[in-house]
Amino acid sequence: MEVDRTRRYRLAIDGHVLLQSEKTGVGQTAQYLIDELVKNRNFDIQINFVDFLMYRCWKIIKRYKKQGCRIKICWWMTYSLYAKLFERFKIPYFFLFGRRNDATLFFEYQVPFGVGTKVADYVYDVNYKVFPETVDELALKWLDEKLPLYCERSDVIITISEFSKKEIEKYLGIDSNKIHVVPCGVDCKKYNGRIRAEQIDAVRRKYGIESDYILYMGTLEPRKNIALLIEAYHFLTEQKDDLPTLVIAGKRGWMYEQLFQMVSDFGLKDQIVFTGYIEDADSAALMSGAVLFVFPSLYEGFGIPPLEAMACGTPVIVSDAEALLETVGEAARSFRCGDSVDLSSRISQLLEDKEERRRLSSFGQEWAEKHTWEKAGEKLEAVLVGSFKEMVGNEE
Repeated sequence: MEVDRTRRYRLAIDGHVLLQSEKTGVGQTAQYLIDELVKNRNFDIQINFVDFLMYRCWKIIKRYKKQGCRIKICWWMTYSLYAKLFERFKIPYFFLFGRRNDATLFFEYQVPFGVGTKVADYVYDVNYKVFPETVDELALKWLDEKLPLYCERSDVIITISEFSKKEIEKYLGIDSNKIHVVPCGVDCKKYNGRIRAEQIDAVRRKYGIESDYILYMGTLEPRKNIALLIEAYHFLTEQKDDLPTLVIAGKRGWMYEQLFQMVSDFGLKDQIVFTGYIEDADSAALMSGAVLFVFPSLYEGFGIPPLEAMACGTPVIVSDAEALLETVGEAARSFRCGDSVDLSSRISQLLEDKEERRRLSSFGQEWAEKHTWEKAGEKLEAVLVGSFKEMVGNEE
């Protein structure tokens, strides 16, 4: 898609997503892509915040002002109160943030009433339609009631894989021409094969990892299918004496308690380490130090952690969920989703085959270098400009 380089486009971005203290996949995606858009001189960017506790914003505001962004703040209410009041009483979003922009970009599914510009909204996946049992009851109700409305309010839907595009079209009945794919990426300056051994050792000590380890990193929630990984690991402990520790790293999500119970029931407390949330500065070293990275998710829109592990040179095993296969290409091994015996077999094969691990390490790094956030930012620019070019031309 050709980009018009003769004009700066006025783009507003809803900045609430930037305030996450412990960033999940959505927060990480938004942070990287906003940074790419800010660097792009084709955009004149305004970032919108609703935050009664403005001190949380100051560091972010200072950072983006320095890069030439316009900042708009609604400081007289909390975001949660804003979300309830403005939707209930249909108070338009432009009442707070104006209508001077060509388009407004939202990263968290939600599109408020009365934005006052053209709207682009991110919809990452429709897991709640396919595996409703893996979604918290309140979140499931919210998505069922609200997501169709937010899609209706949007001029453009952006998603993160061809698989997700097909799913959104199928389950929400949205015209495929309205849905655009911008794959996620990896920060190869941060995630790469050049992490020093002393950095890895320091991170291992910090999170209580005393030996070689197999790693899962992601939110602890049912959709990630971590219970299957624990079951597969249990099979392996009955077959191997020198098995690496299993490290389960990530923020506690919904129904995580059952994972601790499983570990206790299997008698694996000495062989499985739960680290909790991994600080951003530690994630690359933790991935680099792993013998294998395993991502057994039932359903994904993309799958950033496997791509990051590949960039670090760590061999990766993923489930054969379609979006994950799209993410890793031929540069990782896969197992039948939901089959713990097949997963344990794949892990065992790679643990025993050092040469295959070396081959996957090299292939994975080459693949990751072709899927950077810079490339994702270029794609997002093309989607935004291409989608709104006709409207901008008519205005002028």
